[in-house]
Amino acid sequence: SYEPMTSARARGLASIAFASVCAGLGVQGVAVSPHARAEPSVAAAEAARLSKRKIIVDARARTSWDWNWDGRSSGGDPTPSDSVAASAAPTKVYWLVRHGQATEETPETDAAADGERKLTDLGRKQASFTARRLKELIPSTASVKMTHSTMVRAKETADIIAAEAFPNATRKSSELIREGAPVRPEPDTWRQAEHVHVTDAPRIEAGFRETFHRAPSPSAAAASSPPPPEHEIVVCHGNVIRYSVLRALQLPPDAWLRIGLYNGSITRVEVRGDGGVSLRCLGDAGYMTADMLTHN
Repeated sequence: SYEPMTSARARGLASIAFASVCAGLGVQGVAVSPHARAEPSVAAAEAARLSKRKIIVDARARTSWDWNWDGRSSGGDPTPSDSVAASAAPTKVYWLVRHGQATEETPETDAAADGERKLTDLGRKQASFTARRLKELIPSTASVKMTHSTMVRAKETADIIAAEAFPNATRKSSELIREGAPVRPEPDTWRQAEHVHVTDAPRIEAGFRETFHRAPSPSAAAASSPPPPEHEIVVCHGNVIRYSVLRALQLPPDAWLRIGLYNGSITRVEVRGDGGVSLRCLGDAGYMTADMLTHN
């Protein structure tokens, strides 16, 4: 017979599962929710079942952080002098913006035509909301740089952000961060032709290396006080952002297709002077209304 799952019972089972996992990892002093004691027979059976499960850790999933991932430390691996210099280097804050909604692709859309797709009216509205949000997040005293893809939809998005929020930003465009096919994803549900990956993947990797790196350390005279963060807005495309985030975090880049991003969304990545990297938000679009959320 069917037994309804009450919210109290659900919380109880979740609490038992958490406590069991913690016990398996050797974590002590984990309190079990009082809801777990509401149904002793169910709780005991669930605890017994979970205690028999093994926690499997794949050795391939363990990572070792490369502090000199951008090759900017002298002689390769960081040295004590590098650490001193790194403490004086400003943090680089990257604001990765996916372009606003663009006109639809068709089966006949080739690479050249894809680059000419323009923003829809909704796409322009999304870009305007993103501009407003970035203006709230980036200090008004900050010196802002902006890089955008040479594809029309990315340039139009960058134009709106610059006009409405950062008219004095230093701007440049880059062919390297145009949309394309990074490394073949795993699992590969996209099934793109191999020659597309062979052509696009090296370019997108070069775009990552050109864009992401530590800021140079200031001169000794300027290093007396902590420097303010450097802010760079990068307006580009979903595949490029997903791949770049995984590369920056030194996670398997072939997992990029498992991530989804809304049009106009903001992803924030910080790169510290010592080579540490933090992902502060991924694909944030909470500042838009629900009817504005699109993936294309």
